[in-house]
Amino acid sequence: MDYVWKLKSEKKIQKKVGPKEIASILLRNRKILKPAEIKNFFSPNLGDFLNFKTSSLENGVKRVLKAKERGEKVVVFSDYDADGLCACAILWETLYELKMDVMPYVPDRVKEGYGLNCQALEKMAKEAVSLVITVDHGIGAIKEVEFARKLGVDIIVTDHHEKPKRLPKAYAIIHTTDLCGAGVALRFAYEIGKEFKVQDKIIEEKLELAAIATVADLVPLKNYNRAIVKFGLEKLNKTKRSGLLALLSKTGLALGKISERDISYTLVPKINAAGRVGNAILSLRLLCTKDPSQAAQLSEELFETNLVRREMLDEAILEARELLTEGKGIGLLVSPKWHEGVIGLIASRMAEEAGRPMIVISSGEKFSKGSARSIGNFNIVETLRTFTDLLVEVGGHPAAAGFTIETEKIIQFKKRLEKVETTVEKGNVLEIDCEVGLENITMLLWETLSKFSPFGVDNPEPQFLTKGALVSDLRTVGQEKNHLKLTLEGVGAIAFGQAQKGEKLGPSQRIDLVYTIILDEFQRAKSLQLMVKDFRMSEG
Repeated sequence: MDYVWKLKSEKKIQKKVGPKEIASILLRNRKILKPAEIKNFFSPNLGDFLNFKTSSLENGVKRVLKAKERGEKVVVFSDYDADGLCACAILWETLYELKMDVMPYVPDRVKEGYGLNCQALEKMAKEAVSLVITVDHGIGAIKEVEFARKLGVDIIVTDHHEKPKRLPKAYAIIHTTDLCGAGVALRFAYEIGKEFKVQDKIIEEKLELAAIATVADLVPLKNYNRAIVKFGLEKLNKTKRSGLLALLSKTGLALGKISERDISYTLVPKINAAGRVGNAILSLRLLCTKDPSQAAQLSEELFETNLVRREMLDEAILEARELLTEGKGIGLLVSPKWHEGVIGLIASRMAEEAGRPMIVISSGEKFSKGSARSIGNFNIVETLRTFTDLLVEVGGHPAAAGFTIETEKIIQFKKRLEKVETTVEKGNVLEIDCEVGLENITMLLWETLSKFSPFGVDNPEPQFLTKGALVSDLRTVGQEKNHLKLTLEGVGAIAFGQAQKGEKLGPSQRIDLVYTIILDEFQRAKSLQLMVKDFRMSEG
């Protein structure tokens, strides 16, 4: 994979200095400049989130109180990804603990598709359900909300996706793009809890779910979201949830040491697996169960499901690479073989490898499902909405979107897509905070960098460039010998998947490298290690 190296700061720190100067560069790169912004960044306040006003919050609370008073049947209508499932768990648990007649509902991805559907609403109405609360979807469900109204079912929409031009005529729309779906659900749950003086208990028990969802849904980790993840991680590291404990045990993660990276790369793929290639109710049950033995069984099932998902994805990626052609615009890959539950993952991987926005379609006999991923600041959902005459439905974020299209219209879609200008630089851009010398890699610097966590969108892990680093030792590691382990002037480094690049590399040669820094703890000994993203032979 070829990378374009882009330095955010031209300032070179080649001699050993205190980490304060590097911290100042990192803050400037993240556009955190004013004293108040800096204070808020290093000391995020959960109170700002808990006082944050979203649209129709009061109307939503009043309708829930009315439902409780009347003993109405209520359904929390989930999505099938980690954000939606965590949001559903938060809201369903809150209402259930308030002794309401409430049930969760998780649609089947293949049979029902995304979001509200009329068939499910009709079934609920026949079972005397009079209030449905959506989590992580519903902002574009105009037809479905109207159908529910005719059935005598009120809809409260809680969502965070981009608003379309027309909104559904729901009883209340609790919406903001500043949070993930679970963040919106937690804010709603907290406001409901205030009516019964249990709001603190709700935060104590459910903030960890919002933190998982915030990391999973790749929302910017600033302001409210930074507070949710920071304090949610503290809760997660002391969790008492049987399902999460079983999942942590199965993955080998230990309480007290769970980071946002562990959420992103270990927990979230497992939680998402059931919704991708099975039924996401499995993951919801795991999140909510209080029975340790049931949690262990559900965790086992989830791991098996995730293995199936990985096998599907690996096979699909091989085919996608064969189908991919060179180009500058938005890439389009279509196959009837791909399970619609993994097309988002295919799109994400191929966008990264191709260095351009990518759309992947799982084609069906009459209708096909599409998933899109962007790069840079290119707004993919806004682009897809210019194709509404061809698409049955579309929704999502600037960076990721999904849609349904009639199969016979894919050719026309492809022709028009070729004319869209992406206005993004081709290639995978490595954004580098600044250039430093290896002598600056100290424990004091690590402690300073740690204060910038949690890391995520808009607050990436600090990435550094070092030029002319002398290689004193190297060897290939891993089961397939595809990773490269290096020693650079006494500093350890690991370059995952880059063994082939290092075939012509030997001791006493010099390289330029881009990396992040991690703390390696082995048998109580602590050392710093460079996680090498890319490297090149030094010139001259």
